[in-house]
Order: sequence, then C-alpha cells, then structure tokens
Amino acid sequence: MGALAAAYGADPFLGAWIFNPAKSDVKRGLLVEYSMDGDRLKYSSGGVEYAARFDGRASALIGLSTHATVSLKRLDDHRVEATYKRGETVVNTSTLVVSPDGRLLTVTSVSTRPNGERPSLINVYQKISGTQEGDPLLGTWERNPMKSLGNAQAQIRYEAEGSGVTFSGGHIEYSAGFDGRDYPVRGSVLSDTVSLKRVESHVLEEIWKASGKVVNTVRRVVSPDGRVMTATATGTTPQGDPFSDVYVYDKAAP
Repeated sequence: MGALAAAYGADPFLGAWIFNPAKSDVKRGLLVEYSMDGDRLKYSSGGVEYAARFDGRASALIGLSTHATVSLKRLDDHRVEATYKRGETVVNTSTLVVSPDGRLLTVTSVSTRPNGERPSLINVYQKISGTQEGDPLLGTWERNPMKSLGNAQAQIRYEAEGSGVTFSGGHIEYSAGFDGRDYPVRGSVLSDTVSLKRVESHVLEEIWKASGKVVNTVRRVVSPDGRVMTATATGTTPQGDPFSDVYVYDKAAP
C-alpha cells in the first residue's frame, strides 16, 4: 500500500467518467467523478457522494439512507473493491477495473437480495477528463552517468498525446498508445517499431523491434516521489551478443 499511496497523483481512477450503455447490462447511467480528498478517494454521482480510505473501514454514503456505508480495498493500481452495506448487512459488492490505457472503467456489481439471490451486473464507463493528469512518466528526464551502466540518450522526454505518449531522445522519436501494438520509430538505426504496455501507474514496458524481431526490451520504473526513473534494458546487439544495461534518470522538468 505504501507505493500505491504515493502514486495517487497518477491514479487512473481520477477524473470524470461517462456511462456507455452500448457496453453495459443496463441502458441508463449517470456521470461518475473521482478525485482525491487527502488520502481518501472521493466519489460523486447523481447526488450521491462518499470519501473513503482504502483501509476496509466503513464510510458514510451521503445522499442515501443514514445507515448506508461503503468500504474500499485497493487490489492493485487499476482495481478497487467496494463493499456497500445498510447497517451491518452487505447489499452489494463491486469490483472496479480501469483498463491498462486508462480509458475504460468496468464495474462488476454483485447484489445480495433478502431471498438469497445474488444477481450480477456489468456496467462500463468512458473517461472524458483527467486521462493523464499527474502521470509520473511525463516530462523531461536527464541521465545520471554516475548511476548508469551502458550508453543511452543523455536526455529523454515523454509528452501526453491522446491516450498515449510521444517520446523523444537524441534523434529517436515515436508516438504510441499503451495498447501493445507496434508503432513506427523514427531516427533509430537499430529499431523500426516500438510497443508499450502500462504495467502499473509508475511502470512502463517498451518492446523495440527491427523487421518484426524483438531486439530490446526496456522496463522503466518511476520512483514513488516521481523524481527518479530507472530503466532496465535487455536485448541483443547487432552482432548477436546479449546485453543488460541499467540507466538512471533524474526528473529535470514537468
């Protein structure tokens, strides 16, 4: 939980979500908004609000019965479990999952009825604001030669572009989404495509290819305070020799 708590500035849940009836079990839904209130996740939708910590303790649902509460459990960066009660009785358990690219929120709700039935509903929301707010990856990074092993660009920069990023470092540039697809790389003599996978809010995996063959995999991990990036690169040289390098970058500018 310590790393997750430090990562709240880039929490993929934060922002406004609009209901998508075409992908949901029900056909009408409301706008949902999430923000942070200190160390509590604040929820607002249709006049109902709560502010709850990820400690499993009950917090009041404002706008419903005074006996209605919610408790939250953080499963990982992209998953939250919410348990709703009236008094001491569990009436609903929901699992909230944000897609790896941060664009879709899928809510799977299991209700508990007095007769013992437990119907399940799946509803989907699309993000309309806050997609990359506070993303720790974005900004300019300068390589720390004293902490780095191997050759790499002295300065790199990531900028938001739609639901993905643009990268620039030396003569190398690319624009790519976090969807695992291959995107063209410009300026590299070793790679012609790259694919991105957002493992967690502070972890990015890049797979660099030449003519469809993987030549380099880079795992970038941003520290919880957002000030240091550690990039571990593994691959094969043009001569066929394996290599493993570690580069450390310091955040130079947002």
